[in-house]
Amino acid sequence: TENKSCPRASSGISARIGYGNAYKLGAKINGKKMEGGFGLNNSPAFTVKLGYSLNKYIEIQGDISRATNFGNSDKYSNASGYGGLYIREWSDQLIISAYTANLKLTIPILLTDKVTFSPYVFGGLGRATYKAIYNEKEYYESKWRNYSQTTRYSGNSLKVGGGVDLKVYKNIFLFSEYNYQEIRFMIDDFKIAIYHSQTIGGIGLKF
Repeated sequence: TENKSCPRASSGISARIGYGNAYKLGAKINGKKMEGGFGLNNSPAFTVKLGYSLNKYIEIQGDISRATNFGNSDKYSNASGYGGLYIREWSDQLIISAYTANLKLTIPILLTDKVTFSPYVFGGLGRATYKAIYNEKEYYESKWRNYSQTTRYSGNSLKVGGGVDLKVYKNIFLFSEYNYQEIRFMIDDFKIAIYHSQTIGGIGLKF
């Protein structure tokens, strides 16, 4: 016979997708913060998470996030210089992709029978890739000369943050989140840590 005095724990699968802004890009070299930063503009940020709830308070997540375009560009020309027209154009682009396994802790707060407000915090570890792309074009002596360089490093990643889930209809919820990410790798004998913050909003489903 069924024991109705011992209700079944809440469990299930969730999926969420979010979009937002990545900012405060910086670096540490052997633990010392790099002065002046990278001088790059903020980047769009994108995240996808799949989770499994052990109960209504604890969820294990697989997390993919990407800052797609920390960047900057400039152009210089000198029409009156010796040797005729000179033009120089350059652009920097930095992409950071992270893959982490997170542990999420939630405190559900029932507002009405249909709406649940759920603040949460989370932390995760995984791997991340840092990809820097530099392009340059120069025009002089009636010719264009092109130069490009792509640098890629992979390392261990750390991701921590917090946010709010808001159930809006049956198994549909909205979320807003802040997170801090850091990727660590070695260049020669130097310990490098690249870090940035993200503010994300999006939609999710629970099954």
